[in-house]
This record gives sequence, structure tokens and C-alpha cells, in this order.
Amino acid sequence: MGFSIKIDRIKLAPFFFLLAVLLPSCKTGELQDDKTDFGRLRTIREIRDRRVKPGIHSTSGFVTGIYHCPPCPAGFSCEPCRRGNSITIAEENKTNESGRITGDELLLSTDDPNSFEKGRKYLFRIEVTDEKLTNDPEFRLIRIIHHQPVNK
Repeated sequence: MGFSIKIDRIKLAPFFFLLAVLLPSCKTGELQDDKTDFGRLRTIREIRDRRVKPGIHSTSGFVTGIYHCPPCPAGFSCEPCRRGNSITIAEENKTNESGRITGDELLLSTDDPNSFEKGRKYLFRIEVTDEKLTNDPEFRLIRIIHHQPVNK
């Protein structure tokens, strides 16, 4: 006693056609994790006010400050740099020479501060963490995963 279903291949043809056309255009988890897929942009204020959960997010902003850790002289034991190699960004194009981070700026950690130009706008893919900066616990650690200049 077996169970069988007779399927009319002609009636299923449109279904398979749609599946073949639509499936490749759907985003998979693999594509969503692509570091160059900026997706939804979060505002600097959302990130700064902790309205985003730790994780991978995207934002944009103008570089307002670039901070380099000074090298430790040979033979010396140096304390970690206060904020590490980092940049500050804001939604408005301004410069910040004071070194103090204002309420509308966001501090981003970077391995290469020389890859940024002050006053230029960038798209950023960032990792927001709950970690505090070692020597500046006022700020949480936000790492740059990828950045891309916005055309002028």
C-alpha cells in the first residue's frame, strides 16, 4: 500500500521559473556579513547614545580629528596610549584641534589613522562593543572594520 502524488510538470513550471529568478537576488547571511555591505546607516547620535546593541553596524561622517599614539622610545616602558590610534567623526564637516571630543562626535579605533583625511566624509562599517577604552573609560571601544570615502 503505497502513497503517490501525480504532479503535473507544466503547472509547476512557473513556480520553478520564479524560484530560479528570485533566489539568486536574495541576500544570504554570507552576503550580509560582507564588510563592504554598508546596509542601514546608523546616526552618530544613535551610536554615541548607546541606542544600538553591540555588534556590526554602519554609519557615515566627516573626519574631525586624527589621533596617533606616540611611539615608545627604545628602552622605556610606556603606558598604553589614552585613546589609541583613532579618529573622531561628526555628521557636520568641522575640525577639532582641541583633542576634546564634543557631544556630536564619535571616537573610532583604527589600526591606520594615516588612511584618513581630516574634513573628508566616509562610510564606515564598525564593530560596536561594550568594552571600555583602557585608559579612557568614558568611551566604549568602537573598531573600524572597513571604510570608504564618499565622493566629493
